[in-house]
Amino acid sequence: MPSSTFRRTDLAPIRRLVLALACSTLTVPFSTPATTGNGWFSGVCLTSAEPFPPESERLLLRVLTNPLDDGIDAMVLRDPDGKLYAAPDLYAHLQLLPAGPARKVGLDGWFALDAIEQLRYQIDTCAQTLSVDTSRVGATRRYVVSTATERPPPRSELGGYAQTDLQYLTGQDTDLLSGLVDVGVFGSLGLAHSTALYDGD
Repeated sequence: MPSSTFRRTDLAPIRRLVLALACSTLTVPFSTPATTGNGWFSGVCLTSAEPFPPESERLLLRVLTNPLDDGIDAMVLRDPDGKLYAAPDLYAHLQLLPAGPARKVGLDGWFALDAIEQLRYQIDTCAQTLSVDTSRVGATRRYVVSTATERPPPRSELGGYAQTDLQYLTGQDTDLLSGLVDVGVFGSLGLAHSTALYDGD
């Protein structure tokens, strides 16, 4: 009867190789940008730094004041060096008083955001948002008062008027004229007027 010879092979290295390949396919590294809330100060823009234009430009951005703010659309002015300027209506929305002299561009006045101490802001060029943090701004810079000035009382100029209502009747050799006359003068002291009635006598 022929005899068979079996050769025993050590399978431990093969098992280790299969296990290593399985682990490598299951542990694929991944990364996603973390965003919270509305993207306030999220910094999710992954594009390269945007080159600033050679001249100042106006940007329409969504202004966010906290992580849950729906935001408002506002126009800002950006210089070639990246410095931002905002209009007075945006400062009113932020409940801040503009600081420093106004910069005139055409008929509009703009105020630098950097002039407010402890004010923090960031532009996300991908999402076109402007995140603004006013929590560190001193209370002396804040205001919630009306900026309307008291108007002087209206002043009446000197003038006058005259109005008449006349009636003429004729018939059977009879002519009759009657009328109503009203004359008045007005000025800063008030109104004076007189009315006269003529009934034909």
